[in-house]
Formats: sequence, C-alpha cells, structure tokens
Amino acid sequence: VASLEAAFEGAYGVFAVTAFWETFSPEKEMAQAGNVAAAAAAKNVKHLVWATLEDSRVAYPIGAASNPMPTLMGKYNVPHFDAKGEANAFFTAAGVPTTFFYASFYLENLINFGMVRKDDATGQLSLTLPLGGAKLPVVAADDIGRVAFEIFNHPELIGSHIGAACAQPTGPQLVAAISASIGLPVAFNDVPPAVY
Repeated sequence: VASLEAAFEGAYGVFAVTAFWETFSPEKEMAQAGNVAAAAAAKNVKHLVWATLEDSRVAYPIGAASNPMPTLMGKYNVPHFDAKGEANAFFTAAGVPTTFFYASFYLENLINFGMVRKDDATGQLSLTLPLGGAKLPVVAADDIGRVAFEIFNHPELIGSHIGAACAQPTGPQLVAAISASIGLPVAFNDVPPAVY
C-alpha cells in the first residue's frame, strides 16, 4: 500500500486496473484492488476510475439450478469477471469517489488469446464464439485511455457505472473485418454456450 500511496500523493485522479492474467488468481487481484482503494482513500484522491467487470454470479448464482456455467476455482463462474465485480465494494466501502468503468470485449483478445484458429486439415481460418446471432460489443485497448480521460473530465460521473464499446459487430461482420485486415478468408462459427 505504501508504494501506491506514494504514487497517489497529490494526484487528483487515478485510473486503476488490475491484471488477472498476470497471476491467474482472483484472490491476488482482489487484494490489489483493496490496496488501491485503501491508498486512494488515504491520499484523498478526488476521482478514481476503476476498470472493472460484471460479477457473473449476480445473474448466475453458484449452485443455482438455472446456472448454466461451471463453478471454477470453487466459487467463480468467470474468475476474472467475478473478482473485479466483487472488488467494486472495496472502493465504495473506503469512501473513494469512484466511477466504475466496464470495458467490453477487447479486440486484442483475438490476437493475444489466439482466437482465430487454423484448421490443420483444411487450412481454413475461423473464429468460434457463442453469440447466438447477437452483436458483440468490442473495444480496442487504445480507446481505454480516451474513455478514462473523458470520465475524468466529467466529475458528475462519480458513482456511475459506465460501459464502453467502439463497435457492436455481429459474428459475420467481425470476421469480415478480420478477413479484410489480414487478406485471408475467415469463417465464423456461432455455437451454443455449452459447446463453446
């Protein structure tokens, strides 16, 4: 916490994000968020923008018969979502003036997680997602700072929950854009969540 307090000294605002993928530990991510909240409260930060995600357990309680999701790590549906969503309470409890910022699906996930796959037998590139014909709100990492900047310019957003997307393509529209970008055909496979 001391290093965070030193970093926050004299700051009007803080953009805070934790990186689940560095540790794969919801508990460590929640501890990081708790430390950010404590340091921001100690240094009287005037506006904190917390990059969070929805806690899926609100809509799909663990153990509920209606929950189609498997329980992971003993208490999560989607660990990197659920831990961030649960950590929202740290900022509220600490009295930190916070805007809760929800980024949509990062376009960079397509590359960083190798989501466009090549079939070894046919050579066909494809993207498989359980969209059920719906649109997928997406955002580029470069847009995050722009959105955070605008949130800081609007202190009336303190206490608000703000989502961001730069586009909402369908699966076919998304692969058409990927195909145009890489110059190769990419197929889209829309599968049920249970298959995904």
